[in-house]
Amino acid sequence: MRVLIQCGKTDMEAIPVLPISCWGCGRVIDRADAYCRCCGRGQGAKIAWYYRDWGIILCTLFGLGPFGLILVWRSPLLPAWRRWAYTAAVLLMTAYIGQQLYLAWVLFTEHFATLSQSLTGSSIF
Repeated sequence: MRVLIQCGKTDMEAIPVLPISCWGCGRVIDRADAYCRCCGRGQGAKIAWYYRDWGIILCTLFGLGPFGLILVWRSPLLPAWRRWAYTAAVLLMTAYIGQQLYLAWVLFTEHFATLSQSLTGSSIF
């Protein structure tokens, strides 16, 4: 264990400095490191944009959909309560969109059956 010695203090009064670990691979890194020396992931202010709140929301809404939950649960910046809130929001949004797509499909098939019946006089469904 490394010990930080402040000016004017003896070794007995020194404040212990605990090592920190990389959020990606879990290996011990120096506090001054901006990137992990093993996996190369950013630490502290150098964390990728897609692990931040606005990045997760942007990726989920405009590209990933429910696969955005991977970013939610891998983000080192989100506390547990916010992960659960984002998960609930994404699942509710996915269920709503799924329901709307199902209703659109039902309307389409009914319309197609009605159109087919009016054109040929018989139903294909």
